[in-house]
Amino acid sequence: MGVQIRQPVGTMVVRRGIETFGGTGPSLLQGVVQTLAAIALSMTPGGSAPRITMESNLRTHGTDIVPLEHQGTLQRLHVEGGFGHGEDAAVPLC
Repeated sequence: MGVQIRQPVGTMVVRRGIETFGGTGPSLLQGVVQTLAAIALSMTPGGSAPRITMESNLRTHGTDIVPLEHQGTLQRLHVEGGFGHGEDAAVPLC
């Protein structure tokens, strides 16, 4: 897991991007072991932010691991360097 947002946060700026290399495995979350994927940026139900700015890539390398999971409330997402899986992450968003 790269960054997981589970509750309301303010504006978030990530200067060097988020990149993960793992797959899926056990993780301790609020005192309970759960199976989680190495998603670069995950916003679960209950999570919210007015704005998230990524000044670089949002990238994953694990098999079948997506770079972004969004189930919360987000008003604006800006990813300057692009996002994707492996080398595909070099493609910028337009």
